[in-house]
Amino acid sequence: MIKNLANGIAIHFTTLRAVYCSNLSPSFSVPVNHKPRTPFQQRCLSMLRKRKVADWVGFRVVPPIDPKTLNPLPPRQRALNEHRARALQSMMEAMIHHLNIITGVVHCTVEKLAEYCGLDTVSEAGNRSITRASRCIQQMECFGLLQCEREWNAALGIWYPKIIQVTPLFFQSIEIPQEDWEAAIRQQEGYQRQGLANAQEQLSIEEARLRQIAQLKEIYLRQRQARQEIKRARKLQQLTLQKQRSEISKSIIKALSQIELIHLGVQGVQKLVNQKMMEFKRLLSHSPPT
Repeated sequence: MIKNLANGIAIHFTTLRAVYCSNLSPSFSVPVNHKPRTPFQQRCLSMLRKRKVADWVGFRVVPPIDPKTLNPLPPRQRALNEHRARALQSMMEAMIHHLNIITGVVHCTVEKLAEYCGLDTVSEAGNRSITRASRCIQQMECFGLLQCEREWNAALGIWYPKIIQVTPLFFQSIEIPQEDWEAAIRQQEGYQRQGLANAQEQLSIEEARLRQIAQLKEIYLRQRQARQEIKRARKLQQLTLQKQRSEISKSIIKALSQIELIHLGVQGVQKLVNQKMMEFKRLLSHSPPT
């Protein structure tokens, strides 16, 4: 009888958990069209997957504050429940994936983060809820892992995070030193200074290497074309002026289509010849002697 009672209680609590959380095992799913992330982000994700963030000592040591009023909150005495812990784990993974290393801003809305992690629900009336995701963000904000800019949602009657930005404590919670984040920022800024990336991009070392190779190939191609032009200009320099104009006009006519030639006419072609003559003179005046 006692055994049956215990089984009944266990079934009852299992049912309550299922009602309490529509997804008992949330996990972040990377969208199929997303590119691989930077080595720093990949390292953060690897460190995160090796540990349970809910056990971070900061949740018991760091004094929590109300992010809206900055007033202190009562210190946390007990561990996070299993549902909050799982939601927190998946949300942090999604934030790292969408993180801009330089600014620390998470380039993703709360709604999308919730969707990617399976933390959004839709009621029978068709109302969508992201409460579990929002509570995770609020939890991290209270303990200084995040800084959020909030927006009032009149339809829901709540304030919810609009812009999410990570802090050094965010990385500390997954045992990534702040120095490593700063080094990653310097690397990305270095890529921008080299013209390999714009302010919105986050390159991996491999992506930066491929872009640098492409840049060098373009530079080498332009240098090769310039050498060929100088070589050609020096050959033309040995001819009479009339012969020079004749050779240049032949090359222009060969390069253009019949429709382009008709559109230019004789005067247009002569104008191109004059321009090319000036280019060759300028090229020879700035080129090193043979």
